[in-house]
Amino acid sequence: MLENRTSSSIAIRGNQTQHSQPVSRKALHDASSRINGAHEFSKTNVMKTIPENMKEIEEPNQILKPSRLGEIDDPQDAYDFDLEVYQTMKREERVDLPNPDYFEQQTSITPKMRTIVFDWLVDVHGKLGFHTDTLYLTMNIIDRYLSIISLDKTQFQKFACAATLIAAKNLELYTPSLRDLVQLADRSFTTTQLAEAEAEMMSALDFRINPFLPSMFLKRYLRIMQPDFHLSMVSHYILETTILDQKFIGETPSKLAAAAVCLAATLYRGTGQWTEEAISNTGFTIDDLTDLIQKLLNCVNTTVASRYTAIRRKYSGKEMDNVSGIRYPELMNAF
Repeated sequence: MLENRTSSSIAIRGNQTQHSQPVSRKALHDASSRINGAHEFSKTNVMKTIPENMKEIEEPNQILKPSRLGEIDDPQDAYDFDLEVYQTMKREERVDLPNPDYFEQQTSITPKMRTIVFDWLVDVHGKLGFHTDTLYLTMNIIDRYLSIISLDKTQFQKFACAATLIAAKNLELYTPSLRDLVQLADRSFTTTQLAEAEAEMMSALDFRINPFLPSMFLKRYLRIMQPDFHLSMVSHYILETTILDQKFIGETPSKLAAAAVCLAATLYRGTGQWTEEAISNTGFTIDDLTDLIQKLLNCVNTTVASRYTAIRRKYSGKEMDNVSGIRYPELMNAF
């Protein structure tokens, strides 16, 4: 169990099914929306980035049919279309995945450089007050671009800023100017060069900039667990630590989100959290998630000791319930 448990924790034991009840928006908000409260917002020609010789990924087990989640009277929940939207997300989530082996074709950029740039981008997104989805979209755009283009390391920061600009235009109400991003990059390039990089990146991606992201699945899966704010932030923290680790490139967003929620709920509330309702609404059993959960736990513990501290600092404040300050176990023996 996690240390520093809050008094509002809800102990749930056994394998009884949990039925969805209205959950407060505070508990469902992404990890940036509390800070960015003023900015709230309610297949043809598919580019293939997965190697042809990569084995087809099996569909997750569908033991029971998922149910509609949300509140009928809340227009932001789009309750009448919730299930159809979710089924589309599951069906299409692999379309815009990056190639997990793209470093084999990169002659200048290394996994360490990716970690350095992504760590810097976490700080940039925090300074700009962006939503969590925008951060994940930025990383997805960069990884997909590097899956098809061999980029010189001297250009990496510029194209990272171009990806940030693309993601912000897609998801944010207010977007940064070219000048803002150039200044954040310590004037390493000009506004004209950044605009050219943005156009080049959009063209290379065939203007496909609307992938389904891990954070999107996470917010839906959290509804199943009836979270308080602490559980929500633990889940977001666990999931966000993966963006600095190249071993998670190409993992399906829904599985990543399911494993993060399952791990967070088990650490926070104890065993027996992955109920029949969780299985039916995610399509994943505990057996499907066990290996990935341990991989996530290793990633979280690596983040604690890492020299790249942006994510740890982001989740250390009171507004994030200081979930990065919790001591996480090294091994999970039971769920």
